[in-house]
Amino acid sequence: MPAAGDKRRRAPCYNTGSALPAAVSRSPAAPGFARHSGGIIMADQTLSNSADKLILVVDDEKGIREFLEILMRREGFRVETAGDGAEALEKARSVSPDLILLDLMLPKSGGYEVVHELQQGDGTGDIPVLIITGRYMDRSTSDIIRQEPNVRDFIAKPIKIEALAARIHQLLKTRPPTQRPGR
Repeated sequence: MPAAGDKRRRAPCYNTGSALPAAVSRSPAAPGFARHSGGIIMADQTLSNSADKLILVVDDEKGIREFLEILMRREGFRVETAGDGAEALEKARSVSPDLILLDLMLPKSGGYEVVHELQQGDGTGDIPVLIITGRYMDRSTSDIIRQEPNVRDFIAKPIKIEALAARIHQLLKTRPPTQRPGR
């Protein structure tokens, strides 16, 4: 428990629901745990280096694609990009990404079609996909897409940077870089 008058923000402890001071990166009270800037605390022993992971960013809007590429590089990941569904499928087959950030509304082949094609392909069926969309979907549509085995989550536009970074690190079991470029 914090001392009376302690106004430090408290971050939830991953998998336990308990809270630790957000300022703590290592603590004797929480051995083996590290704090992510997004507020998630994860055990160090199971985390790999984000530089070992490749993310494929797929969005037809160049500005969003470049924004996501910069964000993923800042988090230490290697990044490939694609501007449409056909290019996304081609790159997924050639570079075997560890994760795909996929917009649903794409030219040539829509995001939903990309998800289905990935599942049918050799070596692409197990690639996790985070759907990023600004499109409103009713509950039944989102439930149908969520049933796809490789779809892990939906991220709504506008994108909350910290939440997206934390979710990706959680999915890929990586640790964020201690020094981010540009800081």
